Amino acid sequence: TSMASPVTTPATGGSAISADTAATPPGTGAYTTLTGPSYQEGSPGDTGTGAIVLNAPSGFQFDSSATVTVTVTGTGAGADVVLASSTASVTSTTITVTVNSSSTGSRTSTLTWSGIKVRPTADTPLASGNMFKTGTATLSTVDGTTNFGTLTEVPGAANKLSVQSQPSSTATAGVPFVVQPVIRIEDQFGNLVTSDNSTVVTAARSAGTGTLQGTLTATASGGIVTFANLSHNVANTITLLFTSGSLTSATSGNIIVTPTGDPVILDFGLARG
Repeated sequence: TSMASPVTTPATGGSAISADTAATPPGTGAYTTLTGPSYQEGSPGDTGTGAIVLNAPSGFQFDSSATVTVTVTGTGAGADVVLASSTASVTSTTITVTVNSSSTGSRTSTLTWSGIKVRPTADTPLASGNMFKTGTATLSTVDGTTNFGTLTEVPGAANKLSVQSQPSSTATAGVPFVVQPVIRIEDQFGNLVTSDNSTVVTAARSAGTGTLQGTLTATASGGIVTFANLSHNVANTITLLFTSGSLTSATSGNIIVTPTGDPVILDFGLARG
């Protein structure tokens, strides 16, 4: 009889599920297919009889129309785990398979799930969590905290720009804004695209007259674009426009630019008389 420790191998393929696939109305987001999970017995009888229920973590759902199968393989003499059906019962939150009898003799069985499909239930906030087991069948060393597959929702494709930090609301002509603008690269739902380290954003004057000065382009780092030395050369009220290719543009609030103070000339002259 083998006395090894059982091994739970979490499902893979769910570490970067795009928010673009979320089940937001009308709920047509694409599902992501996982590989696994599996449970390998260490000793005969490690899998008890009853229902094995895999649960979706909060923020995710299973494809209830998917065909999920559980394959049983084994090593050693004796009988494998026997399932009532190799086809699991699937709802949006649970995947259930029933064990009719445990492995016997010196045989240890491995149960492998296949065909599990998942998607996020909402586009924001981004969700993350592990599939976990409940049900009446005991699996040796497995409890409600055992990880059967980590699911992580990540931002969708870059879609738009937004102003994270507005430039100074007042400025002096020819002098860099005390507060420089900071721009976010966002997906269609407003999630920051933290993986974006390449998008180039261009700043330009929108409302008002005159010329925006300084370094007018900046590149994203972690989805954040920071300008450093923008100023404006004419006293009037302006706004700034931020653009990048096909991304939806963003416009700043008003900036009231005042004239540069004229220098005071002191003429002491020469003593006369």
